Amino acid sequence: MGSSCSTVGKFSTQPSRLVPSFSAQTAPRSPQQATLKSPPISPQNWNKESAAKLQQAVDQIFGTREGSSSLHNLEFSFSIADPLLEGCPLIGCSTGFTKLCGYDLKDIVGRNCRFLVDPVPAEQVDKNMRRHSKDFCEAVRDSRGYSVPTNEREQWMPAGRPTDELFAMQRNVRKDGTFFNNLFYMKVFHLGTEVGTTRPYIVALQSELVGGKDDLAVLAVNVEQLDGNMLKLKKKLASLFFMQISMTRQLHSSFAHATDEAYRSEASGSSELTVSSQAPKHLHSAFDLAEIKPWVDSRFTMVRKLADAPRNAGKVDLMQDQKKDQLFAVKQMPNTWIKESHEEFLRERPDETELPWQDIGCTRYLNSVAFKYACDLHGVYRTKNHTYVVSAFEPDGDLFCTSERGSPPGPQREEEIKPLILELFRAVQQLHDMQIAHRDISLENVLQTHEESGAVTVKIIDFGMASTKRTFRNCVRGKASYQAPEMHTQSKYDAFSSDTFAVGVIVFMILMKDYPWMSTKLGCCKCFEYIKKNNLRSFCEVRKVRGSETKMSKCISEPLMQLLEGMLKFNPDERLTMGEKCSPNRRSVWDEPWTSLDFQEEQPKSPVSPSWPVGGKVKVKPNPNEAQQGQIDLDEFEGWGSEGSPNLPKPPRKPVMTRLW
Repeated sequence: MGSSCSTVGKFSTQPSRLVPSFSAQTAPRSPQQATLKSPPISPQNWNKESAAKLQQAVDQIFGTREGSSSLHNLEFSFSIADPLLEGCPLIGCSTGFTKLCGYDLKDIVGRNCRFLVDPVPAEQVDKNMRRHSKDFCEAVRDSRGYSVPTNEREQWMPAGRPTDELFAMQRNVRKDGTFFNNLFYMKVFHLGTEVGTTRPYIVALQSELVGGKDDLAVLAVNVEQLDGNMLKLKKKLASLFFMQISMTRQLHSSFAHATDEAYRSEASGSSELTVSSQAPKHLHSAFDLAEIKPWVDSRFTMVRKLADAPRNAGKVDLMQDQKKDQLFAVKQMPNTWIKESHEEFLRERPDETELPWQDIGCTRYLNSVAFKYACDLHGVYRTKNHTYVVSAFEPDGDLFCTSERGSPPGPQREEEIKPLILELFRAVQQLHDMQIAHRDISLENVLQTHEESGAVTVKIIDFGMASTKRTFRNCVRGKASYQAPEMHTQSKYDAFSSDTFAVGVIVFMILMKDYPWMSTKLGCCKCFEYIKKNNLRSFCEVRKVRGSETKMSKCISEPLMQLLEGMLKFNPDERLTMGEKCSPNRRSVWDEPWTSLDFQEEQPKSPVSPSWPVGGKVKVKPNPNEAQQGQIDLDEFEGWGSEGSPNLPKPPRKPVMTRLW
């Protein structure tokens, strides 16, 4: 990889070729290495065809094909090294890497990458980066995380990155003797040919940086886009190997693979829904364009960037409202993308799957009915060039952040996440009872927050794919890991059921800090195909917790395993529901032991429409003393929740509610 990642072992002063094997000369140096079967990737099974196929995938992902736009106009190539072999040799690469360094494939594969940096004059070698690369490779070999020491961090280095990656640049020399600045973005992938037998490899994206660290700084600023491309590369490898890797934020495709005529007519406002809907038929209509106000720069002060929004060339900033003295999350989008209205947006972008005015309108509607699980929309503002959507800021972050925090997988973590998961169940159930399918539920689209009492709760965001229509065909929505399998068939599917599947994926990911699969499309993920052939329980019995020798099944209680099996059924007819009123005869998440064991809750604090159940079948257990004093009429509260209720008098104190199963 163009630096001293090869110095993990002992080397001669001349470039050497290494034959990877577990012979006496290269004896295993860790318990993990000692128990491994034959490596799934080795120089012996890497050839020109492998290199060409890999480069084709890299070109498609990073836009380096002729006539396409690439990330910062860079041409990327790919290499892979084995840190468990002596010297961490390169065991595979793409044809682009041979072009980058000028060496033939046979001169690269099986060789440590020191041959690219050894001929460079000492004064041109970045010695700190060479040491970081060496330390990173040793950490991977020893199953440790790695971060550049704080006192050695350079200004361009992106902060808050996972400990299984390293951004680096080193001066290298080609076969013809010319020098170049080699970017290598190294990431640890655990790959295997059988589930439960993965081993670490160091995958590196490489490119020439003509501008040196100036180019590197620009790339670091656009790290979210690089992450999105790396995610696509993960998906490609997931179709070839069983894979484990640190979780990264997922993006969905910019355009649908196929369009659904009913969806298009619903979005444009020309269809008749066959079911009664509490929400407006066309969600975008809940926001009146007359509400848009002029943006005044002096009113909002920049605090920091929260995230990029590469899908719409926008960004989300944390800003201080000087008028209200509050912090808000402000999403900025170019007017050339969002257009003047929902109708104009659809005319200009008929194949777009995420509809910004749908998001704004749905949020406005949910606020109007005091739906406590939506962020408050404080306003929409415009300048000549941009539209600003100002919403409440939740400092706890999204569930992706939650998935990275807390105890390791196991009983304690399960207990920690339970209140949060139950709140998510209630939120989605209530959405469905308003006939709203979200269709893009994911870790990234659910925020964690707290009520005034301190109790944990959630806020659902990003309703750009939401719909009041329930049945679709050939209409894939959401992110790859969360898409229900039936989306990839020619059959009609129920959007409520696909939401349930996505929520089940969230539960698994928060609990295990890992993906169950990268994709639910056949042929795209070995893990998914294994579960489809066997089942989720069998998968967890052989799959190890990432970074551990513990099997996943040891970290999941039997009640929670049953819940996950029900929510992640591949057959939607057998899948649990979220407890919607429209499916009274189907088994729901609220019928499962995990949700009902010793579970009690108080009456919801925020106003809820009488036709929205709190979740499951409930009856009220009033305070006996209050009942004796005549303060609560038991008959008025009997059965409140699941079947709707009349307008009831407000009790002086909140009654305690217990689920009946």
